[in-house]
Amino acid sequence: AEPSERAGKVNVLLQSFISRSSIDGFALVSDTSYVSQNAGRIMRALFEVCLRKGWVTSAEILLTLSKAIDRRVWPFQHPLRQFDGKLGLDICERLERGHLSMSRLAD
Repeated sequence: AEPSERAGKVNVLLQSFISRSSIDGFALVSDTSYVSQNAGRIMRALFEVCLRKGWVTSAEILLTLSKAIDRRVWPFQHPLRQFDGKLGLDICERLERGHLSMSRLAD
């Protein structure tokens, strides 16, 4: 396979992993597991490199991506979405529609 095809496959698998999409097929499940485990490590390593070099903007982007991979929550989603199995999808969607921050929920 061409390198661009591999990069595209990794991109799609990583997006599917973060989005918590269900994946059918042993090969795709296996590839998703491999990609998600290694992508988290790579993002954290690149984050450390950027911190040491003083590249603040790049470090912030890599930290955001690393947290998205680890928590399986996109940055634009409500932080409580990582508990959607316990909270329920409808509650998560209402939180996101209402733009309720964590500090506002605490009040």
